[in-house]
Amino acid sequence: MEGEAEVLVVEASVRTTRVQPVIVPVLIFLCIYFAFYRNREIRQIILNGPILYRAYLNELRRLREEERRRRAERRAQRLQERHDGAGPDNEHDPDGVMANPQTDWVLLDDWGDVIDFPAMEPQSSNKKPPPAHDDSDISMELLGDTLETLDIPVLQPELSNDHPYNNTKFQLNTAAPSITVPWDGKIHWVMKNSLPFADRTSVRPLTAPGRYEPGPGTKDAYRCVVIENLPVAVSMEEILPLLGGETDSAFLLDTAPITGFQSALVIFLQQSDAENFACTFKDGLPLGPVRAKVVPVPTPTSPLSVLHQRLVDKMGYTRTVRVSGTSPALTRMVRHYLSRDCYYLLVENIAEVIGADEVHIRFRSIKGCVQAYSDLRTHPRFMDCQFDFLKHWQFETVSVASTSSDHANGHLPGFVNVD
Repeated sequence: MEGEAEVLVVEASVRTTRVQPVIVPVLIFLCIYFAFYRNREIRQIILNGPILYRAYLNELRRLREEERRRRAERRAQRLQERHDGAGPDNEHDPDGVMANPQTDWVLLDDWGDVIDFPAMEPQSSNKKPPPAHDDSDISMELLGDTLETLDIPVLQPELSNDHPYNNTKFQLNTAAPSITVPWDGKIHWVMKNSLPFADRTSVRPLTAPGRYEPGPGTKDAYRCVVIENLPVAVSMEEILPLLGGETDSAFLLDTAPITGFQSALVIFLQQSDAENFACTFKDGLPLGPVRAKVVPVPTPTSPLSVLHQRLVDKMGYTRTVRVSGTSPALTRMVRHYLSRDCYYLLVENIAEVIGADEVHIRFRSIKGCVQAYSDLRTHPRFMDCQFDFLKHWQFETVSVASTSSDHANGHLPGFVNVD
């Protein structure tokens, strides 16, 4: 605390000395002026006082600058004599001022630039180090034009005449006719057990590009079924009630330009449902003049992702969503929202239940249903609606209409009015 008080006192004193040369003369001038303002001569002298005082200050400033200039000239002369090799005896100038550069106040002015400091040089030693080999010259030479003069032998492969295929002659048997072998319905993989994909301990289920090879004891590995020889006018609404199980996705394949009939690809969620469907209709589906053929796909079906499997098992996700609300325009809003390009190909059927204020939306796959379901729930127009999923047997009681004609004409799947 004592140190702080002293600092404050010092600052106050400095401020007083800075303000005093301005205020004190003004106060003295005013006092004298008002004391002798009746005497004309004294008043004239007082009025001329500031002018005389300013002239005095200018003269004093001129004398100080002249003295500083003379001292600077003497300082420059001494430095010049020191450059010229003046002796150490000349330590005093003619005016008796010490020529000590450390205490001379002239160093504080602009003439400090002419101070000549001796250059520092290394002390010479009598012991000379042994000559060292400079590698920089060699490296620079290697980087220069001398690199072209280096004699580097050209490496050439050794030719051997003992190659096993040199003395072998291949002769193509073009005389024998080619034999056509009927296809047994199985896919024979060329890359089976090849070296890059032979690691069975790998976490990735894909052991070859685009091929899934299940491990021993894998559940639900074969869940895909193809339905062939379908009539051209058939729709999925006629096929789905006959599946008898929950499906992951179902699509109609336009194979009429190739085979004259349509085909359908159905992927079940469980392998047992696919096997039961194939066994039940092993003699064919009665969907036209020609019974459709049910063929299980022998290629393993790619497994569901972890998130997809959890949504199906734990949260009960299916391909059918029921939207319940009190708005009379619920059906129109749902149709308008799902008419966007990102949902048009995902929707399979939209059915309106009359008297229940419900709309049943069936999608072509569970992935498409998940995408549209999350968007519908967060849309402001459907904040007051309720959403839940329906199983395949629940939708059968209300879905009776076909929408294949709407798909063929390029329109959104039509509505089904169900009593």
